[in-house]
Amino acid sequence: MDFFHYCYNVFFILIFALTVSVCYRVYGLTDRLLFKYSGELMLLYIIESIYQGSIEIFGTSYIQFTAFLEAGFDFYIQIILTSIEAYVFARLVCSMLDVYKKKVPVITAFTVIVIAGAGYFLPGDSGLMLTSNVYGFIMTGLSAYYFISVKNKKNLETPKPDGEAFGFITGLMAIFGLLVIVENTNYIFHNSTDIDVVLQFYTRLIRWADDIFSVFLSGWLIWYGSYYSDRYMNEKLEMLLSERLMEFSFSEKNIEAKTKPEDTDKKKKLEEFCRLYSLTGRESEIVVFMLEGKSNKEICETLSLSLGTVKVHVHSILTKLSISRRTQLMSCFDRAFS
Repeated sequence: MDFFHYCYNVFFILIFALTVSVCYRVYGLTDRLLFKYSGELMLLYIIESIYQGSIEIFGTSYIQFTAFLEAGFDFYIQIILTSIEAYVFARLVCSMLDVYKKKVPVITAFTVIVIAGAGYFLPGDSGLMLTSNVYGFIMTGLSAYYFISVKNKKNLETPKPDGEAFGFITGLMAIFGLLVIVENTNYIFHNSTDIDVVLQFYTRLIRWADDIFSVFLSGWLIWYGSYYSDRYMNEKLEMLLSERLMEFSFSEKNIEAKTKPEDTDKKKKLEEFCRLYSLTGRESEIVVFMLEGKSNKEICETLSLSLGTVKVHVHSILTKLSISRRTQLMSCFDRAFS
């Protein structure tokens, strides 16, 4: 039995380790936060797997371990791990929406602590149901937040393939979140499950719904990381080819066409601004549209570029200017000549 649990946890650790390597490789290539947060989440899964495996294998073999469990420290460690996982998971969901709200991850982690605390003080099976279902509540809650945000944000500029991929994994998260709640609740109130009869090695340290979703999530991240890195490289190649074509054609005439003819002072400032921040020819052209308040979609339609290519250019511009939002661009432009 111990050998099975050992192999079980080693399998998950290997899967998570592979996913971590893929996520950080793609993050290093594309600088996309979704892969950074995914890698952090997988690292937390590895820590949790090692911890749970240690309890299962050594929990009854060593007196110190048994005393540790009987003292209730296991509960606090599980809550700490779950709250950190919930915090990172919320950042991951926010990155899918291209919004970076600091309050959402904090509220999510705080919710874990509140639910677990309420379950700790509630007597009997009701309290146990709350504490054991914390992760299920978080999964369903974050998936609901994602779909509500997508519905309310009608001008969401997520490319269709990304939107479909995010919708798939988030929908899967909602389904498995509900399954986690059903599984744990059934086990608590009936003191057994149907799966006990089929699989005699079933224990509460093997949470099937939770574990199966983590495998799905790992597989999805490996697939999406490969897909996104390939797409990013193709867009980067398209951007480089476009840069070479624009290198000789971008001149004062291009800038003058995008600015008011009579405003020569602004034209000179724009040229100086582009030189100051080492903007390329294409970036210089795009920054003019950004200063005019045009969206990525309007820019890509005007310049006949793909939305992904425009977003790469915009991200590069914001990085060179050391700003995080487009709304800061005008103040950065004015500050350069104040």
